[in-house]
Amino acid sequence: MFFIYLGHYGVVTGNAYNWVFSFHVCLFFYLSGCLENFNHKTILENIQKKVINILIPFFFFAILGILYNAVLRNTNVYIHENLMLLLKGDIRNHINFGGGLWFLSCLFVIEILFSFIKKMNKKIIIFITCLILFMFSQFLISPPPTVQPSWYWNIDSALYYTIFYCIGFITYEPVLKLFRSKKSLVKWISNIALLLCFIYSFSLFWQNNLLSKIIGLNDIIGKMFEIITPLPSIFLVLRVSYFLSGVEILERLGRASLYLCGNEFIIKELVPQILGIFNISITISTTIQAYIYCFLLLCLVEKLLMPSEKLIIEKLQNETSSLVKMLLQCK
Repeated sequence: MFFIYLGHYGVVTGNAYNWVFSFHVCLFFYLSGCLENFNHKTILENIQKKVINILIPFFFFAILGILYNAVLRNTNVYIHENLMLLLKGDIRNHINFGGGLWFLSCLFVIEILFSFIKKMNKKIIIFITCLILFMFSQFLISPPPTVQPSWYWNIDSALYYTIFYCIGFITYEPVLKLFRSKKSLVKWISNIALLLCFIYSFSLFWQNNLLSKIIGLNDIIGKMFEIITPLPSIFLVLRVSYFLSGVEILERLGRASLYLCGNEFIIKELVPQILGIFNISITISTTIQAYIYCFLLLCLVEKLLMPSEKLIIEKLQNETSSLVKMLLQCK
Protein backbone atom coordinates (compact mmCIF):
# COMPACT_ATOMS: atom_id res chain seq x y z
CA MET A 1 0.00 0.00 0.00
CA PHE A 2 2.97 2.29 0.51
CA PHE A 3 3.62 2.31 -3.24
CA ILE A 4 -0.04 3.03 -3.98
CA TYR A 5 -0.09 6.03 -1.64
CA LEU A 6 3.20 7.22 -3.10
CA GLY A 7 2.15 6.79 -6.72
CA HIS A 8 -1.04 8.77 -6.25
CA TYR A 9 0.94 11.84 -5.20
CA GLY A 10 1.93 12.31 -8.83
CA VAL A 11 5.02 13.90 -10.32
CA VAL A 12 6.04 15.51 -7.01
CA THR A 13 7.54 12.12 -6.17
CA GLY A 14 10.07 12.59 -8.97
CA ASN A 15 11.39 9.51 -10.73
CA ALA A 16 9.53 7.37 -8.22
CA TYR A 17 6.24 8.31 -9.91
CA ASN A 18 6.81 6.46 -13.20
CA TRP A 19 8.74 3.72 -11.43
CA VAL A 20 5.93 3.01 -8.97
CA PHE A 21 3.33 3.00 -11.73
CA SER A 22 5.38 0.43 -13.63
CA PHE A 23 4.55 -2.25 -11.05
CA HIS A 24 2.49 -1.20 -8.01
CA VAL A 25 -0.95 -2.26 -9.29
CA CYS A 26 0.50 -5.52 -10.60
CA LEU A 27 2.12 -6.09 -7.19
CA PHE A 28 -1.24 -5.71 -5.44
CA PHE A 29 -2.87 -8.39 -7.57
CA TYR A 30 0.25 -10.59 -7.51
CA LEU A 31 0.17 -10.68 -3.70
CA SER A 32 -3.57 -11.38 -3.75
CA GLY A 33 -2.86 -14.29 -6.07
CA CYS A 34 -0.27 -15.64 -3.63
CA LEU A 35 -2.98 -15.88 -0.98
CA GLU A 36 -5.14 -17.91 -3.37
CA ASN A 37 -2.94 -20.89 -2.48
CA PHE A 38 -4.69 -21.01 0.90
CA ASN A 39 -8.19 -20.89 -0.60
CA HIS A 40 -9.71 -24.37 -0.83
CA LYS A 41 -13.39 -23.40 -0.87
CA THR A 42 -15.96 -24.38 -3.48
CA ILE A 43 -17.06 -21.77 -6.02
CA LEU A 44 -20.27 -21.03 -4.12
CA GLU A 45 -18.45 -20.82 -0.78
CA ASN A 46 -15.85 -18.60 -2.41
CA ILE A 47 -18.48 -16.19 -3.77
CA GLN A 48 -20.08 -15.94 -0.33
CA LYS A 49 -16.69 -15.33 1.28
CA LYS A 50 -15.70 -12.61 -1.20
CA VAL A 51 -19.02 -10.81 -0.84
CA ILE A 52 -18.47 -10.65 2.91
CA ASN A 53 -14.71 -10.01 2.97
CA ILE A 54 -14.39 -7.67 -0.04
CA LEU A 55 -17.75 -6.15 -1.01
CA ILE A 56 -18.86 -5.16 2.49
CA PRO A 57 -15.62 -3.23 3.19
CA PHE A 58 -15.78 -1.83 -0.37
CA PHE A 59 -19.25 -0.35 0.14
CA PHE A 60 -18.40 0.79 3.66
CA PHE A 61 -15.34 2.75 2.56
CA ALA A 62 -17.06 4.06 -0.58
CA ILE A 63 -20.08 5.41 1.32
CA LEU A 64 -17.76 6.84 3.98
CA GLY A 65 -15.82 8.56 1.19
CA ILE A 66 -18.99 9.94 -0.40
CA LEU A 67 -20.19 11.39 2.91
CA TYR A 68 -16.78 12.80 3.78
CA ASN A 69 -16.52 14.35 0.32
CA ALA A 70 -19.94 15.99 0.76
CA VAL A 71 -18.95 17.44 4.15
CA LEU A 72 -15.54 18.52 2.87
CA ARG A 73 -17.03 20.43 -0.07
CA ASN A 74 -20.07 21.54 1.96
CA THR A 75 -22.49 20.37 -0.73
CA ASN A 76 -24.65 17.34 -1.45
CA VAL A 77 -24.63 17.99 -5.19
CA TYR A 78 -22.41 15.03 -5.99
CA ILE A 79 -23.92 12.49 -3.59
CA HIS A 80 -26.46 11.07 -6.06
CA GLU A 81 -23.94 11.08 -8.90
CA ASN A 82 -21.31 9.32 -6.81
CA LEU A 83 -23.80 6.76 -5.52
CA MET A 84 -24.65 5.88 -9.12
CA LEU A 85 -20.95 5.49 -9.88
CA LEU A 86 -20.59 3.35 -6.77
CA LEU A 87 -23.32 0.98 -7.98
CA LYS A 88 -21.28 0.61 -11.16
CA GLY A 89 -18.41 -0.66 -9.03
CA ASP A 90 -16.26 2.48 -8.76
CA ILE A 91 -14.98 2.32 -12.34
CA ARG A 92 -11.28 3.16 -12.32
CA ASN A 93 -10.54 6.90 -12.67
CA HIS A 94 -14.26 7.81 -12.61
CA ILE A 95 -14.68 8.81 -8.94
CA ASN A 96 -12.47 11.62 -7.69
CA PHE A 97 -12.48 10.47 -4.07
CA GLY A 98 -11.87 6.78 -4.78
CA GLY A 99 -8.10 6.62 -4.52
CA GLY A 100 -7.22 2.95 -4.64
CA LEU A 101 -10.76 1.83 -3.80
CA TRP A 102 -11.30 0.48 -7.32
CA PHE A 103 -8.74 -2.21 -6.43
CA LEU A 104 -11.37 -3.87 -4.22
CA SER A 105 -14.13 -4.07 -6.83
CA CYS A 106 -11.60 -5.25 -9.41
CA LEU A 107 -10.18 -7.80 -6.96
CA PHE A 108 -13.69 -9.11 -6.29
CA VAL A 109 -14.23 -9.74 -10.01
CA ILE A 110 -10.78 -11.33 -10.40
CA GLU A 111 -11.24 -13.68 -7.45
CA ILE A 112 -14.66 -14.83 -8.63
CA LEU A 113 -13.35 -15.28 -12.16
CA PHE A 114 -10.26 -17.13 -10.95
CA SER A 115 -12.31 -19.49 -8.80
CA PHE A 116 -13.75 -20.84 -12.07
CA ILE A 117 -10.42 -20.82 -13.92
CA LYS A 118 -8.71 -22.69 -11.06
CA LYS A 119 -11.02 -25.65 -11.64
CA MET A 120 -8.90 -26.45 -14.71
CA ASN A 121 -6.35 -27.80 -12.17
CA LYS A 122 -3.25 -27.81 -14.40
CA LYS A 123 -1.28 -24.63 -13.80
CA ILE A 124 -0.08 -24.32 -17.39
CA ILE A 125 -3.69 -24.33 -18.63
CA ILE A 126 -4.65 -21.83 -15.94
CA PHE A 127 -1.79 -19.56 -17.04
CA ILE A 128 -2.67 -19.81 -20.75
CA THR A 129 -6.32 -19.01 -19.98
CA CYS A 130 -5.34 -15.91 -18.02
CA LEU A 131 -2.92 -14.92 -20.79
CA ILE A 132 -5.76 -15.14 -23.32
CA LEU A 133 -7.89 -12.88 -21.10
CA PHE A 134 -4.99 -10.41 -20.93
CA MET A 135 -4.63 -10.35 -24.73
CA PHE A 136 -8.40 -10.02 -25.09
CA SER A 137 -8.35 -6.91 -22.88
CA GLN A 138 -5.60 -5.36 -24.99
CA PHE A 139 -6.63 -6.20 -28.55
CA LEU A 140 -10.41 -6.69 -28.48
CA ILE A 141 -11.53 -4.02 -26.02
CA SER A 142 -11.46 -0.50 -27.46
CA PRO A 143 -10.12 1.57 -25.85
CA PRO A 144 -8.22 -0.97 -23.68
CA PRO A 145 -8.55 -0.63 -19.88
CA THR A 146 -4.95 0.59 -19.60
CA VAL A 147 -5.97 3.62 -21.69
CA GLN A 148 -9.56 4.25 -20.61
CA PRO A 149 -11.23 1.79 -18.22
CA SER A 150 -14.98 1.85 -18.75
CA TRP A 151 -16.67 -1.46 -17.94
CA TYR A 152 -18.88 -1.75 -14.87
CA TRP A 153 -17.19 -3.23 -11.81
CA ASN A 154 -13.83 -2.84 -13.56
CA ILE A 155 -14.38 -6.07 -15.47
CA ASP A 156 -12.14 -4.82 -18.30
CA SER A 157 -9.34 -4.06 -15.82
CA ALA A 158 -9.92 -7.45 -14.18
CA LEU A 159 -9.33 -9.20 -17.52
CA TYR A 160 -6.03 -7.33 -17.78
CA TYR A 161 -4.77 -7.90 -14.23
CA THR A 162 -5.90 -11.51 -13.77
CA ILE A 163 -2.59 -12.64 -15.30
CA PHE A 164 -0.67 -11.09 -12.39
CA TYR A 165 -3.03 -12.74 -9.91
CA CYS A 166 -2.34 -16.02 -11.72
CA ILE A 167 1.44 -15.50 -11.63
CA GLY A 168 1.23 -14.86 -7.88
CA PHE A 169 -0.78 -18.06 -7.45
CA ILE A 170 1.67 -20.13 -9.50
CA THR A 171 4.97 -18.72 -8.22
CA TYR A 172 4.16 -18.37 -4.51
CA GLU A 173 5.55 -21.74 -3.41
CA PRO A 174 8.72 -21.79 -5.57
CA VAL A 175 9.59 -18.20 -4.64
CA LEU A 176 9.09 -18.94 -0.95
CA LYS A 177 11.28 -22.05 -1.24
CA LEU A 178 13.91 -19.96 -3.00
CA PHE A 179 13.97 -17.43 -0.16
CA ARG A 180 14.02 -20.10 2.57
CA SER A 181 16.61 -22.40 1.05
CA LYS A 182 19.86 -22.92 2.97
CA LYS A 183 21.69 -24.49 0.02
CA SER A 184 24.68 -22.48 -1.19
CA LEU A 185 23.87 -22.93 -4.88
CA VAL A 186 20.27 -21.83 -4.42
CA LYS A 187 21.42 -18.81 -2.41
CA TRP A 188 23.78 -17.85 -5.23
CA ILE A 189 20.98 -18.16 -7.77
CA SER A 190 18.70 -16.09 -5.54
CA ASN A 191 21.33 -13.38 -5.09
CA ILE A 192 22.12 -13.23 -8.80
CA ALA A 193 18.40 -12.98 -9.59
CA LEU A 194 18.11 -10.23 -6.98
CA LEU A 195 21.01 -8.32 -8.54
CA LEU A 196 19.57 -8.58 -12.05
CA CYS A 197 16.14 -7.49 -10.81
CA PHE A 198 17.71 -4.55 -9.00
CA ILE A 199 19.60 -3.44 -12.13
CA TYR A 200 16.49 -3.64 -14.30
CA SER A 201 14.22 -1.98 -11.73
CA PHE A 202 16.86 0.72 -11.15
CA SER A 203 16.90 1.40 -14.89
CA LEU A 204 13.12 1.83 -14.82
CA PHE A 205 13.49 4.26 -11.92
CA TRP A 206 15.72 6.40 -14.13
CA GLN A 207 13.23 5.99 -17.00
CA ASN A 208 15.56 3.87 -19.10
CA ASN A 209 13.96 0.52 -19.93
CA LEU A 210 16.82 -1.81 -20.85
CA LEU A 211 14.44 -3.92 -22.94
CA SER A 212 12.89 -1.04 -24.90
CA LYS A 213 14.33 -2.21 -28.24
CA ILE A 214 12.78 -5.65 -27.83
CA ILE A 215 9.46 -4.20 -26.65
CA GLY A 216 9.20 -2.07 -29.78
CA LEU A 217 9.53 -4.96 -32.24
CA ASN A 218 5.75 -5.46 -32.65
CA ASP A 219 2.46 -5.05 -30.77
CA ILE A 220 2.23 -8.62 -29.48
CA ILE A 221 5.78 -8.61 -28.09
CA GLY A 222 5.12 -5.17 -26.60
CA LYS A 223 2.01 -6.44 -24.82
CA MET A 224 3.84 -9.53 -23.56
CA PHE A 225 6.47 -7.28 -22.04
CA GLU A 226 3.72 -5.43 -20.16
CA ILE A 227 3.53 -8.66 -18.18
CA ILE A 228 7.29 -9.11 -17.88
CA THR A 229 8.28 -5.50 -17.07
CA PRO A 230 6.75 -5.35 -13.54
CA LEU A 231 8.07 -8.75 -12.44
CA PRO A 232 11.69 -7.77 -11.57
CA SER A 233 10.45 -4.91 -9.37
CA ILE A 234 7.90 -7.24 -7.78
CA PHE A 235 10.63 -9.82 -7.04
CA LEU A 236 12.81 -7.05 -5.60
CA VAL A 237 10.01 -5.88 -3.29
CA LEU A 238 9.30 -9.46 -2.22
CA ARG A 239 12.96 -10.08 -1.40
CA VAL A 240 13.27 -6.88 0.63
CA SER A 241 9.97 -7.63 2.40
CA TYR A 242 11.16 -11.13 3.27
CA PHE A 243 14.38 -9.67 4.67
CA LEU A 244 12.38 -7.19 6.77
CA SER A 245 9.87 -9.77 7.99
CA GLY A 246 9.69 -9.61 11.74
CA VAL A 247 9.71 -5.81 11.88
CA GLU A 248 6.57 -5.23 13.94
CA ILE A 249 5.37 -1.96 12.40
CA LEU A 250 5.72 -3.34 8.87
CA GLU A 251 3.86 -6.52 9.77
CA ARG A 252 1.04 -4.49 11.31
CA LEU A 253 0.79 -2.34 8.19
CA GLY A 254 0.76 -5.48 6.06
CA ARG A 255 -2.18 -6.89 8.01
CA ALA A 256 -3.96 -3.53 7.68
CA SER A 257 -3.85 -3.48 3.86
CA LEU A 258 -7.64 -3.50 3.47
CA TYR A 259 -8.04 -0.45 5.72
CA LEU A 260 -5.08 1.36 4.17
CA CYS A 261 -6.65 0.88 0.75
CA GLY A 262 -10.10 2.01 1.85
CA ASN A 263 -8.91 5.10 3.72
CA GLU A 264 -6.46 6.54 1.18
CA PHE A 265 -8.67 9.44 0.09
CA ILE A 266 -9.91 10.22 3.59
CA ILE A 267 -6.53 10.27 5.34
CA LYS A 268 -4.92 12.35 2.60
CA GLU A 269 -7.68 14.94 2.96
CA LEU A 270 -8.22 14.69 6.72
CA VAL A 271 -4.65 15.33 7.90
CA PRO A 272 -4.24 18.69 6.09
CA GLN A 273 -7.71 19.74 7.27
CA ILE A 274 -6.88 19.02 10.92
CA LEU A 275 -3.48 20.71 10.72
CA GLY A 276 -5.14 23.68 9.03
CA ILE A 277 -7.02 24.36 12.27
CA PHE A 278 -3.64 25.26 13.76
CA ASN A 279 -2.57 27.21 10.66
CA ILE A 280 -0.15 24.46 9.71
CA SER A 281 0.09 23.66 6.02
CA ILE A 282 1.78 20.70 4.39
CA THR A 283 3.75 21.08 1.19
CA ILE A 284 5.27 17.99 -0.38
CA SER A 285 7.99 19.26 -2.69
CA THR A 286 10.66 16.54 -2.70
CA THR A 287 10.71 12.79 -3.20
CA ILE A 288 12.05 12.12 0.31
CA GLN A 289 9.27 14.22 1.83
CA ALA A 290 6.72 12.18 -0.13
CA TYR A 291 8.23 8.91 1.13
CA ILE A 292 8.16 10.04 4.76
CA TYR A 293 4.70 11.58 4.55
CA CYS A 294 3.16 8.50 2.91
CA PHE A 295 4.63 6.23 5.58
CA LEU A 296 3.26 8.49 8.33
CA LEU A 297 -0.19 8.43 6.70
CA LEU A 298 -0.14 4.64 6.68
CA CYS A 299 0.72 4.61 10.39
CA LEU A 300 -2.09 7.08 11.15
CA VAL A 301 -4.66 4.93 9.38
CA GLU A 302 -3.50 1.81 11.23
CA LYS A 303 -3.45 3.54 14.63
CA LEU A 304 -6.38 5.98 14.45
CA LEU A 305 -8.93 4.94 11.83
CA MET A 306 -8.61 1.19 11.60
CA PRO A 307 -9.60 0.16 15.17
CA SER A 308 -13.09 1.71 15.10
CA GLU A 309 -13.67 0.88 11.43
CA LYS A 310 -12.70 -2.73 12.04
CA LEU A 311 -15.35 -3.07 14.74
CA ILE A 312 -18.05 -1.72 12.41
CA ILE A 313 -16.99 -3.77 9.39
CA GLU A 314 -16.70 -6.99 11.40
CA LYS A 315 -20.17 -6.35 12.82
CA LEU A 316 -21.57 -5.89 9.30
CA GLN A 317 -19.74 -9.00 8.10
CA ASN A 318 -21.06 -11.13 10.96
CA GLU A 319 -24.63 -9.92 10.40
CA THR A 320 -24.38 -10.59 6.67
CA SER A 321 -22.86 -14.02 7.23
CA SER A 322 -25.68 -14.94 9.62
CA LEU A 323 -28.27 -13.71 7.11
CA VAL A 324 -26.72 -15.75 4.29
CA LYS A 325 -26.67 -18.90 6.44
CA MET A 326 -30.31 -18.36 7.39
CA LEU A 327 -31.34 -17.91 3.75
CA LEU A 328 -29.47 -21.05 2.72
CA GLN A 329 -31.13 -23.05 5.51
CA CYS A 330 -34.54 -21.83 4.32
CA LYS A 331 -33.85 -23.42 0.92
